[in-house]
Amino acid sequence: MREGANFMGHALQLSASEAALSARLLTDIRAGRESRPLAPAVVLVRSNLVALQLSRRLARETTGYANVRFPTFIDLARRLAGPGNDLPAGGERVMWAALAAELPPASYLGPVKDKAGFVETLRAAAEDVRQAGLGSWDVDLNLGEKFTLFGKTFDRYRALLTKGRRGYRDEYDVFSAATAGAAAFADRFGARELFVFGFYDFNELQRRLLQAVGRYVKLRLYVPFGEGREFRFARATRDWLEALGCDVDLLPAVSSGGEAARPWGGGCDGPASAEGVKIISVPDAETEAREVAREALRLSRERGVPLAEMAVLYRGDEALAVLTEVFDLVWGKEDGEGRYYVAGGRPLAATRAGEGARRMLELAWRAQAGPRPFGRRDVVDFVETAPLKPEAVAGEGVRFEPALWDDISAAAGVVYGRREWAERLARYAAA
Repeated sequence: MREGANFMGHALQLSASEAALSARLLTDIRAGRESRPLAPAVVLVRSNLVALQLSRRLARETTGYANVRFPTFIDLARRLAGPGNDLPAGGERVMWAALAAELPPASYLGPVKDKAGFVETLRAAAEDVRQAGLGSWDVDLNLGEKFTLFGKTFDRYRALLTKGRRGYRDEYDVFSAATAGAAAFADRFGARELFVFGFYDFNELQRRLLQAVGRYVKLRLYVPFGEGREFRFARATRDWLEALGCDVDLLPAVSSGGEAARPWGGGCDGPASAEGVKIISVPDAETEAREVAREALRLSRERGVPLAEMAVLYRGDEALAVLTEVFDLVWGKEDGEGRYYVAGGRPLAATRAGEGARRMLELAWRAQAGPRPFGRRDVVDFVETAPLKPEAVAGEGVRFEPALWDDISAAAGVVYGRREWAERLARYAAA
C-alpha cells in the first residue's frame, strides 16, 4: 500500500465471540499462505499469553506451521524503531525516586514525597502522560499548583533521560521512532499484511503507530464488539476504525464448526465463578514458591497434567529469584540451568550469582557508608546466597556450610563490624 493512503481497503472484523474472531483469524492466515506455505505472517497481540494461545491453536489445526510471529505492541515498536539505548528495567523507578527526593518540602507534593507508594504513583502518572502522546508537558494542562509541579517534574525526567552522550529512550521514544520508521515494516518482517487481534482499545501512541503502518501494508483487525455493556469500552475503537475507512464485517456468534462460540471474556452477566481458583495464604516469598512447586506436583500426580503444560506468573525478578531457587531444589539442574523454561530468559538478578553479587556490593557499601558495617545477618545472607566454592572460603578439605556460619556467629555473639567478627569468633574458637 503506497505512502499516504488512508485505511480504505483495510479489513475490520467484529464479533462478540472470541472463538469466532480467532477462527476467522486462523482461516485468514491459512488462506494467505495456500500458495506460499512458508510466507511470513505477523499477528499483533495484546499479550504474550494470547500469543501462546493462538500459536498452540494454529499448531493443532494445521498440524504444524512456520514463520508466523506473534509480537506485542512493544515488540513491534522496538523492531521498527531499530537499535537504541533503551532504559534498563527498573531504571525509570530509580529516576523517579531521585526526582521525588528533589521536590521542595514546602511544595504541594512535599508532605507526601517520602510516603510509601508515592514514587510509583509519579511513575504511573508519567506513563499515562506518555501513552497520551505527550513527550513534554503541555502548559494547557496546568490546572493548579499540583499539575504545574508535576509538569515541571515530568519535563525534568525527560531531560535526565536524554542527558549525556549516550542518553536513554523510554516507551515514548521507542514508539515515536517506530512511527517514523513504519515504512520499513515490509523489510523488517517480510510481510505485506499485519493481523491485529483482540484489542478493544488503543492508547494514543498505539494509534499513531497503527495508522503509520497502515499507510504501507494492509491491516486486518479482529476486534471484540457486541451489544452488551461489557463492550462499551470498545465502541470508541470501532468508531475510530470505521471513520478511518476500514471495511467492516460482522461475524456471527458461532464458530466455523457450527458450535455456539464462547462469548468474549466469558459472556457472564452475573458474578464471575470461582470454580478452579484456589487461594493460598503464605507468610513469605520462599513459602509461596514452595507452595507453587507443591501445587504443580499435585496437579501432575492427581490429574495427570503434564508439567510442560503448566505456567507460573510471577511479580518480578525478585520473585523469580526465589522461584528458581526452590524449583532447582525440587527438579534439579541441567548444565547449570533449571529444568524449566523462563520466558524472556533468566535475568542475572534471578540467579544465585546475580543475587550474591548484589549482596556483596551491599556489604561493601555498608562497610564504607553504612551505620552497621558487616552486620551478622548481612554476612550470613551473602554466604547463603552466593554460589561460593567451599575450598575457596574455608580451605581444602574443611567442611563449609552456610547454616553453620549462622549458628556459630550467633553463638559467638557477633552483631556487626570487622573487629567483632575477628575477636568474638577467636574467643569462641578458644573456648
